[in-house]
Amino acid sequence: MLRIGAGADLPLPLDDRAVGVARTAGGDVVNRCPLAGGAGTGAGSGAGGAAKPRMRIRVAPRRVRAGRRTRIRFRVTSRGRPVPGAKVRFAGRTKRTGRRGRAVMVRRFTSPGPRRAVARKRGKRTASVRVRVRVRVLRPRR
Repeated sequence: MLRIGAGADLPLPLDDRAVGVARTAGGDVVNRCPLAGGAGTGAGSGAGGAAKPRMRIRVAPRRVRAGRRTRIRFRVTSRGRPVPGAKVRFAGRTKRTGRRGRAVMVRRFTSPGPRRAVARKRGKRTASVRVRVRVRVLRPRR
């Protein structure tokens, strides 16, 4: 019998590792199964069991001027390899990366301040990067 909660037992011959049970030094059984309301095992616990791989998003240029149309290029990688099909959200628009993990947007910003670009893909951790929008420079007319 395996106790999984308040008064609930499983009459199955399960391996201790399969359900996340741990034994203390005194021989007590501690429930660590997240599905049964246990404490879990930290970052690796959850529905999938393993931690999601980290993604990285890079942007060029990192700083843009307000009031000027700028082509902004994003590159999304995971473990050094491109991530095709990731969604990149930036300044109210969303684009998907191509086979080489790249996405391009053309944007014009009216006000200065930081903007955040976010890359998402199922099965991977979300990545973000900041783009600084600098103050518009007014040149004197000749």
